[in-house]
Amino acid sequence: MTTSEFLKTKLLRTLKQLHNYCELGDYVSMWQICKTNSINPTFVFDCIPDEQKYDVIVAVHTHEESPKKSLNKYLNAIKSLIPSDVAESVADHVDSDGNVTVYRGGVLVKNPALCPSWTLDFDVAEWFAKRFLFMGDTVLYKGLIKANDIIAYVQDRGEEEIIQHRGVNGIEVIRNYNKGEYVPEDAES
Repeated sequence: MTTSEFLKTKLLRTLKQLHNYCELGDYVSMWQICKTNSINPTFVFDCIPDEQKYDVIVAVHTHEESPKKSLNKYLNAIKSLIPSDVAESVADHVDSDGNVTVYRGGVLVKNPALCPSWTLDFDVAEWFAKRFLFMGDTVLYKGLIKANDIIAYVQDRGEEEIIQHRGVNGIEVIRNYNKGEYVPEDAES
């Protein structure tokens, strides 16, 4: 089989998969196929009925191991579709100024406000910071977000994840794990 024939066969197989998932209304699987095959998922987003876009984009985001910044434009696009109960679901975490304190652990980045995944749980953020120690400077951020700026609050994986798009403010690094502020648990004895 020539390279051209191989590519044609692969493309036709991919298009058939996309068509089948579209017929089933399985837009998350369509999205995953696009990601796997380096296909721009914009056409999938455009195929999703408006009343399903919020749920699909949140599901796509939560299924990603490391959600890409390219997903940010779709998070922004669903801001007008956020259900009213999202802000209500974090009501116990809102301070007197209407802010929710959130944390993020991971690699030091230039603009952490662009990172969509945050958590209400300090320990979860710390776990992510420690998980990525091998990648270089890892930090623990703390920030504030208005409850109405939260796109989704995902509790099903025990991460108390807050999904947001440019809503976190007052961000500060509260721990830097590569600057001597982190002592591995087994080194304390």
